[in-house]
Amino acid sequence: MQLTLEEIRAEICGDAGLRGKLKEYTNNPGSASLLNSIIGSLVTVAALNGIPIDGAIATIVALYILKIGLNVFCKYTASEGEEEKK
Repeated sequence: MQLTLEEIRAEICGDAGLRGKLKEYTNNPGSASLLNSIIGSLVTVAALNGIPIDGAIATIVALYILKIGLNVFCKYTASEGEEEKK
């Protein structure tokens, strides 16, 4: 299970499309369609890694990432081995 979570984290943190959507939403926080797109992307990334995720949970994760910022999320969820590589 840990490997899958690391894969999902890598997909979220390394996905230029998702990063772009988050940045665009930050510039236009009233856009419901952008928020839905971010949530859909999270659901898709999880599903591609074999973890079916409910839309409500993906919403919470998306809002959390938007609140703290993607860079902070990626930095503080990195594994110890990944931190050593930097």
